Amino acid sequence: QVTVPCHVDDPLVKARGSENTKWFHQEINKLLDTKGERLLTPGGSVLDYLSIIISLTHDGDICLDNHIRINDTLQKMGLAQCNPTKEPINRALIKALADAEKESQRCSEEEHSLAWTALGEAQWLSQTTHPVLATAVSMYSSYMSKGLAGSLNAMKHLWRYISSVKDHCLIRRKGNNDGLQVWVDGDWAGLYCLTGEKRSRTGILVTYNGMPVAWKSCFQQCKGSMAKDTGTPEDMHQISTSSGESEIHAAAEAAKLGRHIKYVLEEINAPVSDSIPVFVDAGAALGFIGNTCSIGRMKHIDLRDSWVEQLRRKDFLKWTKVPGTENKADTFTKILMGAEFARGTQGLMVPLPSQGGMLE
Repeated sequence: QVTVPCHVDDPLVKARGSENTKWFHQEINKLLDTKGERLLTPGGSVLDYLSIIISLTHDGDICLDNHIRINDTLQKMGLAQCNPTKEPINRALIKALADAEKESQRCSEEEHSLAWTALGEAQWLSQTTHPVLATAVSMYSSYMSKGLAGSLNAMKHLWRYISSVKDHCLIRRKGNNDGLQVWVDGDWAGLYCLTGEKRSRTGILVTYNGMPVAWKSCFQQCKGSMAKDTGTPEDMHQISTSSGESEIHAAAEAAKLGRHIKYVLEEINAPVSDSIPVFVDAGAALGFIGNTCSIGRMKHIDLRDSWVEQLRRKDFLKWTKVPGTENKADTFTKILMGAEFARGTQGLMVPLPSQGGMLE
């Protein structure tokens, strides 16, 4: 009963009892030239794993944070003493980038390099310990590679927000046994009025025993609604033709990601139920999944690939409707501001507990 998930040559070892832990390290040291072992202790020693700091509180909660890397980046950007912002992105910044693209306004090579580096660091955080950054990083990414005017201002705004959550962490509360849960939302062409963007956005949050373990915010690529190619760039875009369709495609992505995480949990012998609860706020999507809606405009989806059948498999997916205000994936599809953003991100991360030498 020794579990060893390993990223390249960096293993994390979990064993039952100190004797089993000691046995494992003795055996692996006979085979490999290792750098020794470091033990995670309550309120004391921490583990630095792929720049992620793993700590254990006296209450038995496990925390994952990136405060050391964030502080280093803020120092390099000259933002160590900056005034923090309340959100990582706002509509004015995205509109400014979209306008710069339309008018072919470019920034200097130096500004582009600084902005690109800042985005890369933010992407790492958004994929490891800071799900609150996922939507902003995804939206910024579609503009950053083009060297547009305003890119560096956008990145400084983003990192001023990161400075406000640098000491926040993902936390796995001891005693929480909620198991695997998936939350999904789709936003149909949500940026169209602001930037003219026609693509819809998918947002997914996967939690295990209350802690976010996977999340996603991305533009949809909907093969079922591709317009006939007439040779113009616009016709090459594949977009959802209705709100219901965008929600269905989002649900399909959520089902795939949820199943993937379920397989990972089974691989490391973590307890997981046979049926995955998936929470969605779209009645049209649930009607399609339950095969109770009229064929109507979405018959082209019903005639598509086997993923439709997978969506309707009741043996491993349990679909549940929740109000939009209670959908934890809502923040992964929209630019939320003020109280809406605070409410949407509540519970994703918590302030890092301060206990003795844990942060030394």
